[in-house]
Amino acid sequence: MAGAVPAGLARGLQGGLAARGMSPGFALGYAEMFAAKDSGLDDAESRTPANSTPTSFREWCETVLKPTILG
Repeated sequence: MAGAVPAGLARGLQGGLAARGMSPGFALGYAEMFAAKDSGLDDAESRTPANSTPTSFREWCETVLKPTILG
């Protein structure tokens, strides 16, 4: 498993998910996803005005998503 997540913590996460009924494959994938995120997966490209929108995710959720869901 890549990343700075200690092996014991990853095994603990996998074990906890499995104990709650998740399949071994799902538990492993989830632990690997957290390790990748901890290693900087989300930092691949910095936000700039050219690749971002002026609307925040929270604003979009409040003005578009919420009214859509609530009808």
